[in-house]
This record gives sequence, structure tokens and C-alpha cells, in this order.
Amino acid sequence: MVLGKIIVLLIFVLIIFFSSFDFDLLSGNKYSFSGKIQTDEYHKVEYEKELFEAGISSQRKDVSYSGNIKGGIVPHHMLASRIIADFYYNLSKTEVNTIIILGPNHYQLNREAPLSSKLPWMANEKIIKTDSLIIDELMNKGLIKIDDQVLEKDHAIGSHIPFIEYYIPEVKIVPILFSLETDLDQAYEFATELEKYSAKDGVVIVSSVDFSHYLTGSQARLRDAVTLTAMENFDFERLYSFNSDNLDSAASISILLYNMSFLGLTDFSVIENSNSTDITKNNDYQTTSYFHIMFFDE
Repeated sequence: MVLGKIIVLLIFVLIIFFSSFDFDLLSGNKYSFSGKIQTDEYHKVEYEKELFEAGISSQRKDVSYSGNIKGGIVPHHMLASRIIADFYYNLSKTEVNTIIILGPNHYQLNREAPLSSKLPWMANEKIIKTDSLIIDELMNKGLIKIDDQVLEKDHAIGSHIPFIEYYIPEVKIVPILFSLETDLDQAYEFATELEKYSAKDGVVIVSSVDFSHYLTGSQARLRDAVTLTAMENFDFERLYSFNSDNLDSAASISILLYNMSFLGLTDFSVIENSNSTDITKNNDYQTTSYFHIMFFDE
């Protein structure tokens, strides 16, 4: 009788043990057997939900093109949520497996090297995975460092996550932040390393960049015209001469342009150019300006 109770108790303990055991740890996977990700194993994105919802509920700007989108320039200022939504809506119509997102290290933290993170991202309910293969290869070549804390705090990546999650949640991302320490030679070296990825079908490079900062709307438009000319001419030295009056990441723009030129894509479509005064209708507002640009392999 006692032996029977002991056997029953042992069976019960074994059931509890195996029901909670993380089988995937045996293979080095940090995810639980159920497929859930623990809250300390992904970036939880904090973002302005009202602006996000306004962006996705706006009338979409449907872009007509042949071929596939291979690159883009998109704001990270959430006031421009409609533009961000437009880009990822259109990107969802093309073949895309991996998005390499390039943006500024806004707070200039750990700025000696470009920074990335292999952790997944979540804005709402869906997990956006990273392409750890690309990240590992770039890290092994000494081109990037991993810094989860800096990546999570910087909206250059975080502001794009809710839109990616909404429109193309199955895609993988490679998030990379560039500080002002990244000079033109380093940008070219980085671009040459990205070429083998950007040349693949289903890989898209996105520069998450805002343009003129803190000027009036009319001043910003003049600066944008100068910046656009430099981009159209692939004038990298000119781009690197700019400060925040024109753009916030010369490296992110230059690496994109280098890669598109490597692919023979030297023409691009300016889908939209606007600034925050166009949205707020306040001409005294210190503006941020935006470009929505696409490269197609047509």
C-alpha cells in the first residue's frame, strides 16, 4: 500500500518535471519548447501607439513598380508614421526575407564601432526575429559589436518594429546603428561587406534616417533640395560634409547608396519629401524633414 503511494507520487513528480523542462536548452536554443520567448530574451519596443495607429489607418500611398524593392530611405520620427506605414505596406507586396536596417546611434553610446543585437523584437504580440547568420558573420569580421542595451533604447530601429510586425511579421531583420565616428572609408568598407547579402533575392536594405532638424519648414525644404542633389549624384563626400541641418546619419545613407550602386541601381524614386510642419500645420515648429525613397531592381 505504501509502495503504491510512493510510485504514484514519483509519477506525479516526473510529470511536473517534464512538463516544465526546457527541451530546447539541449540544442542551445534559448526559446522554450512551447515556442514562447521569455520577457528578458527579446526587445520590448515602447512606441507612441496613437501615432502608429494613425499611420496605419491613413490612406495608403500605393506605389506601382516592376521587379522588387531592393532598398529604401524611411523616417524614424513617429510623427511621420504614415510614411513609415506606406513603405512597409509596399514592401509587403514584394519578395522579402531579410531587412537590413541602418540607422544613427542617436545617443552616441559605445560609439567606437557599429552596433547590433541578435535578440528578437516585439512591439505588440508578434516576435520579429533577427537574421543571426548575417549578424554573426559581420561580428566575426570585426565590423560590428553587440550591444543589446543601446539597440533597445534607440528609436532608429524601434520605431520601425511595429510597422514591420503589422505588415510583414515573418521577415527577419539585421539592425545596425552607426555613430558619428563612422567615417567615409569605413562606410565604404562596410558597404562592400554587405554587397553579398544585398545581392541576394529577398534581402532589402533600409536606411532609417531623418533629414533636416530644428529649422523652419522653409529652411528645411531648401536643405532637403541640397541633400537630394547629393544623393542623386552619389556624392558621398558632400553627404559627409552635412550636419543635422541636412541629415542625421551620413553613414546610413552612404552605405545604402554604395550597395545600390554595386547592384547597378543608380536611379531611385522619391515617393515623398515632407517635414513635420506639413503634418502639424505649425510653421513656427522646429521641424524634422523626411524622405521616402525606393530602389527597384526592375
